[in-house]
Amino acid sequence: MTNWRRSWVIPVLARLAFWSVASTVENNSSVDNVALAALVVSGHKAINSRFLEQSACAALTMINSARTLGNFDGDAVIMMGPLGANSPHDLASWRSAQKGWIAQHDAHARQLAALLDSTKSQTRTIDLVPLLLSNAYPFMKRNLNYMKLAVYTLDRYDKVVFVDLDIIIVRPLSDILALSTESVELVGYRTCTAPVNSGFFIVRPRGVNGRRRLQHLNDITLRNKCPCRSAKEPFASSGFDNWGEIAQDLVSLWTKGTHASPSQPKYDDKLCHSILKRKERTWDLAGAGTGQGLMWFYFALKINSYISVTYADLPLVHYNAPGPKPWAANAQKVPPHLKDRQDCDFIWWTSFLGAQTEFPRPTFGSCIDLLLPHLKIKRAAGHFVVPACCRTCPGGGHFSTARACIEKENLTKYAQQSCRVAAELNGAFNARGAVEVKLGQSGSPRAPGN
Repeated sequence: MTNWRRSWVIPVLARLAFWSVASTVENNSSVDNVALAALVVSGHKAINSRFLEQSACAALTMINSARTLGNFDGDAVIMMGPLGANSPHDLASWRSAQKGWIAQHDAHARQLAALLDSTKSQTRTIDLVPLLLSNAYPFMKRNLNYMKLAVYTLDRYDKVVFVDLDIIIVRPLSDILALSTESVELVGYRTCTAPVNSGFFIVRPRGVNGRRRLQHLNDITLRNKCPCRSAKEPFASSGFDNWGEIAQDLVSLWTKGTHASPSQPKYDDKLCHSILKRKERTWDLAGAGTGQGLMWFYFALKINSYISVTYADLPLVHYNAPGPKPWAANAQKVPPHLKDRQDCDFIWWTSFLGAQTEFPRPTFGSCIDLLLPHLKIKRAAGHFVVPACCRTCPGGGHFSTARACIEKENLTKYAQQSCRVAAELNGAFNARGAVEVKLGQSGSPRAPGN
């Protein structure tokens, strides 16, 4: 195949209209039905009852943040992949799946449904195992990341926002939802290591469109015999369907397609320098041979229907950095030099504790009983001993420093100019585990001086 590709330019965020969005989005005098979706699957450590309960609590915390700070009141759908220690999670384990795994999965699925299904909170679970067993789209069996694309089976909705469980929504979703139009099949975000991060994206699955997209994604994966190791040749150089090097496409993604929102200064010229200067093995990126790379290849390169924003422009905090999730029981001691702190736990715990008022006791009470001891461990480790500033940066990721947000001394130029800031802590957790924090009018922690 030749190295030809169509010329494409990513539309800029500045074109969006600031519409008010909750469960519906007005677009060209029509009303869009929008859902929030997430995935719980065995490969994400949901292997026993305790992990399942933690996953359910993370899901409810994420949903609460979307309904409060995100101003979202549509359906929330939790997709359940194979659950349990014996459940298959890739092609090899599907071929050698232990007898009885389905019964184990069914028991876990009933437990998860009991924790999450609620008409009052518009939250429901759907079991993906019957779809996987039908072999209608066998590519989903090959990698857990592909399973996220089951959002396309939610064909009663005009738009579906997929959100990883380790995400907290911190601002209204209206602006990002407005980017999803009839001519834009995928809205997502890029980082320095991946042109698409599958932790948060928006698709349009209604009617035949969902089935058509799923079939195309399935066929591409199967004929390339993926998942493919992005660091291994020939994929590292050629990518899907022997597409060829994508150096110029990556440069266009970060330069021609990068928007400058009014609240953000121009990005540092050295942002993502190591990726954008690459001329060889351009497919050797994070997740390039799995779902993230598949979405980039199909929606951006093949059909030219991808709008990309940076992490700093998203209305969320994504806890996707290496290390334990914020709700985990383990916690690292605060280092001697507080400026070296790398946790932004407070944002997650604020949303978690706030969920008590949004969900009835039968729904969320078990989460309080389960996770408050984890909060005690973090408090003992000194995670919340001083006010700190959490910075989210366009290259991907976030970091925290034990200083007020207005203090910029010794920060790099990139951190000063390109990162969005929010106060991680401007208060304290009391002995009962309740949060005592000064909140701004938006409901988010007030940044000193902002």
